[in-house]
Amino acid sequence: MKETDIISGGEKKLTACIGDGLADQSHPLATLAYSDRIVGIIGDDHPAVCKAASRDLGILTIPVISEGFNRNKSEKY
Repeated sequence: MKETDIISGGEKKLTACIGDGLADQSHPLATLAYSDRIVGIIGDDHPAVCKAASRDLGILTIPVISEGFNRNKSEKY
């Protein structure tokens, strides 16, 4: 992620990283996608991106929300 992704949102970038990067190169059965404080501040819908990746790519993509100010890592989506 770069500064421009933080300002304008990173949902498209995350989708591309999961699809083009991870799925095409490694072909995993599952992956974890961690978010951080910035995702919570700018309001990206991290769980929705992970759900779409699971559905569209056939890779179980689990969102791990670790913003540190309004949720904990054990909360389920």
